[in-house]
Amino acid sequence: MKLQFHQVVGKSEVHEAEYDGGEVYSNCNDGPTYAPLVCALGDHVMRSGKHYVTFKRVGMSLMLPPASVSVGVIRPIDLSKADLAVGETEEEKFLPWDEKHYPSLADNNWTEGWGEDGKVDYCLYQTNGGLCFYGYWKNPSPAEDDETLKDWPGKDHISYGEECGLLLDLDEGTLAVYKAGKRLGIMKEGLTGEYSWFVMVEGTGLRMERGDVPVVEA
Repeated sequence: MKLQFHQVVGKSEVHEAEYDGGEVYSNCNDGPTYAPLVCALGDHVMRSGKHYVTFKRVGMSLMLPPASVSVGVIRPIDLSKADLAVGETEEEKFLPWDEKHYPSLADNNWTEGWGEDGKVDYCLYQTNGGLCFYGYWKNPSPAEDDETLKDWPGKDHISYGEECGLLLDLDEGTLAVYKAGKRLGIMKEGLTGEYSWFVMVEGTGLRMERGDVPVVEA
């Protein structure tokens, strides 16, 4: 069953973000060196238990440098309450790690469902290099204290056409990555409270679907 993306940021008159169910596209309509950054937030709020999704890039990329895809989880926020950045092309952009967004996200979106102890408001897997990005919006000094995990156990990249998976385990507070049905490893620990699936695509498309929770080998 496909996920539904009910909030999308990145559309403009020239660069149209097309989405239908669980597919999101960022098109290169203005030459091979530019494509809009498109962010999409899933409609399902996860509060407990285990949740698994598979994802695969769809649509060829004409973009130079190569297209970019990041997938993961984020707090169930209302992006209309976020202080979105506007670039020279007058396109709205949302970068979870941009400290400009922090006050509006922490003050306008926080609910008790996030929990008082949770300090992971977003956690993303960057498919090109396998990096993990995460952060905490109530952090008063994000530039100094936010972290990037470059070498989590099992870190690997995802190539075009490969199907991958993410397993959010809110009983254990972990986010694990799968590649070709094989568990690469736990990318991040310490996740508590409510989350929704979140994707960022630039110069390509992405299909994400719910899947059966994998059996973890002992």
